[in-house]
Amino acid sequence: MAHYGIQAAVTAKTASKRSPSVEQALLSWIFENIDEKVPEGVSYEETLKDGVVLCKLMNKIKPGAVDKV
Repeated sequence: MAHYGIQAAVTAKTASKRSPSVEQALLSWIFENIDEKVPEGVSYEETLKDGVVLCKLMNKIKPGAVDKV
């Protein structure tokens, strides 16, 4: 049971350090660089969690860096 308490505390501490404005600025920068629109109504985590957007960004920075997106 103590593990869950510690995990909840770590999650809360991490969340308290996050900045929605920084997250939005980062998404704007990423999508500007991959020439796509930032999806509306989708969270920061949801936007990045499958890695597709990040792979596209890598290929924009270094073409061919990721073979299969």
